[in-house]
Amino acid sequence: MHTPSLRVLAGLASSVALLAACGQPGAETSTTSTTGTASPAAAGSGEREVASLSPRLVMSHEQGLTTIDTRTGKKHKTAAPHHGVAFELGDGSLITTQGTQESRSTVQVLKDGKVVAETRDCPGVHGEAAAKPTATGDTAVFGCTNGPVVYRDGAFHKVKVADAYSRSGNLAGGHDWPVVLGDYKVDKAAKQERPTRAALIDTRTATLSTVDVGSPYWFRSLARGPHGEGLVLTYDGSVKVIDPQTRKVTASIKAIEPWQEKEDWQQPGPAITVSGFKAYVTDADHRRLTVIDLSAGTVDKTFDLPHVPVEVAVVNGRLETTGSHRH
Repeated sequence: MHTPSLRVLAGLASSVALLAACGQPGAETSTTSTTGTASPAAAGSGEREVASLSPRLVMSHEQGLTTIDTRTGKKHKTAAPHHGVAFELGDGSLITTQGTQESRSTVQVLKDGKVVAETRDCPGVHGEAAAKPTATGDTAVFGCTNGPVVYRDGAFHKVKVADAYSRSGNLAGGHDWPVVLGDYKVDKAAKQERPTRAALIDTRTATLSTVDVGSPYWFRSLARGPHGEGLVLTYDGSVKVIDPQTRKVTASIKAIEPWQEKEDWQQPGPAITVSGFKAYVTDADHRRLTVIDLSAGTVDKTFDLPHVPVEVAVVNGRLETTGSHRH
C-alpha cells in the first residue's frame, strides 16, 4: 500500500522518506512513474501497480488494471481484475499477468496488442523482479506457487524446484545482477509460514538454490547490496549478508531489536531498503531507524522516530534501477 502520509528525515547520507500510513482499501488510485520497476497489487487496493522506462499512468480499479502511455495515449486493460502486474520492456512490449480475483496463473508479453510469449504455468503468480538483461533483451522473474518462471531471450523458462509447493512471492533483483533473491515458502496449509531459507534464482540457467539464514523473516525483509549481495532482515534483528555466487551467508549485522511478524501481517513491522552503500532498517516496535554502512558491515547511525514506520523508501534524485515486489 503506497498512498502514504510521510515524514522526511534530513541529514542522512541520502534523504529517506518513512511512510507511516497506508492508503485505504477500495480506493481507485493512479500512479505516474519512470523508474523501470514494477510492483503489483490487488485491484482497488491503492498499491502502486506499474512503472516503466517511459512515463505511464496506471490505474487500479474494480474492473482491473489499466495502463496509459502518457506520450502516445495508448491504453491497455487486463481482461479481468486480479492481483497482478504490468510493465513495459525495453523493446516497447508489455509484460503483464492475466487472471481473476479467484485465480491467476498466466503471464504474457504483448507486442502491438498481440501475445508474443506466454506461460500458464505460474499458479498464484505474485511478485516480480528485474534481472541482468541478455544480448537479446530484458530479463525478469515472476513468483509462483510451484517454482518461479524466468522471462529471458523472448521466452518463458520454468524453474524446477524440489518441493511440490514452492512459493517465492517476494523478490529482490536488479539490472546489474543475473541472480534474483526471493523468499521460499513450502507449507501450503500454513496460515502464516515463518521461513528460514531464502531463494537464489539464477536467470541464466533457470535454476533455484536455497540458503538457510538461521532465523525467520517476512516479506519486507529482502534487499540487495551495492555488489548484488543478498540482504535478509531476520527475527533476531540481524541483517544476513548472502554471497549469490557461493550461496552462503558471509556476515550477520546486528541492526534492531529481535522481532516477530504479527498475526495480522498488515500491522507495522520492520523493513529494509538500500541506497548506495547504506542500508536503512526500520524498527516499528521501537520507532527507530538504523543506518548500516554495508562497506564496513557496521551500524553507522540510529535515529528515534516520532511515528511508527510502515514502509521505507530512499529518495536520492536518481532513477531507481532495481525492481522488486514484496507482499
